[in-house]
Amino acid sequence: MKVNIVTSMVAATLLLGTAMLYAEPGNFGVNGENAWRSVEQKRIKHVDAFGDTYYTYRAEKPKIFLEHEVHQHQQSIDASPQEVVDAFKNTLNAVTLLHEAKSKEAIETLKKVTQQLQTAQHNHPKLNQVLVSQEITIVQYLGDSKQIAASLVLAERLLKERSTQSAREIVLRLEDALIVENTYLMLNTYAANVTKALAVLEQGVLFQKDERDAALLLLNMALNDVLNERVRVPIPFLKAQNFVLSAAALDASKPDEINAYLDAATEELKRAVLLGYIKADSSVYKALEREIYHIQEALKGQQKTESFYGLLKHKFEELLKETRHKIIQSDAEAKVNTYERKEDKKAFEEKKIFKNEAIEDEHKMLNTRP
Repeated sequence: MKVNIVTSMVAATLLLGTAMLYAEPGNFGVNGENAWRSVEQKRIKHVDAFGDTYYTYRAEKPKIFLEHEVHQHQQSIDASPQEVVDAFKNTLNAVTLLHEAKSKEAIETLKKVTQQLQTAQHNHPKLNQVLVSQEITIVQYLGDSKQIAASLVLAERLLKERSTQSAREIVLRLEDALIVENTYLMLNTYAANVTKALAVLEQGVLFQKDERDAALLLLNMALNDVLNERVRVPIPFLKAQNFVLSAAALDASKPDEINAYLDAATEELKRAVLLGYIKADSSVYKALEREIYHIQEALKGQQKTESFYGLLKHKFEELLKETRHKIIQSDAEAKVNTYERKEDKKAFEEKKIFKNEAIEDEHKMLNTRP
């Protein structure tokens, strides 16, 4: 299998600056997706043309259009309000004080936190969640559409033979995407738990250990009440778009080179279908395929192609804009959830029928007694 793994982490300086835990990406392949796969331990640090830092497990750098995509996602991070930054730092200070059994000092610190959070909610009434980290992982599958199709056939055969784990290893490798994982701190529940922790400590007379433990539990809940969002940007879409832009930049007097780029774009769209990122019968896929065909036909007749390129670029922009903001729930997960709901309903109905039958049998037994 031809697989290349690249990992990038934006250190979440939003809240703690250089004190954030995520100074570097974690050991991808141990705790992350595709955890069964062993990866090289040595990571190589890169700084791209935009000044962004990221890490790879291979010496070669990703193509510039992938670095551009990473940069675009990193630039999407909004700075957190200073009040939230200060509140978060003070909450951590309060946790430390409670561990040191300094409850009086912790109370004063948590009072500051509640004031800071109230100020943040007053100044930013629509702010419900704060981005605390963004992890970007690039996983590249280097095989062409024929190799992907062959892998799918093999995986299907292995599943029929009940060699599920072997099939799983094949399917897990069929990923070619830039994956963005955002973690948000839920501001309202965070503030509510901090307020509860403060109330628990203030109600205590002698500041007993039980009260400290209860407050620590609430603060732990506050700091860990996060929302995780995952977005997948398929690399075949980015590659196809890049090939189209390269073709459009060429002079019409170079039809062979243009066709080579357009053929490469078509191949990437085929890969996207086989990897499950888009349906072959979808209107978007058909439109992209159709516009590429129109350009190649226009080249044969030495006709103008500008209008076709315009439509094609627009379609790619629409597709990628939608993809960049689509929260992932895999088809498999959705199907499992639907199946489980149906089974739960079926089990409930069967239980109800069984109960009714049992009641009827009991009545019959009572009526037949002498």
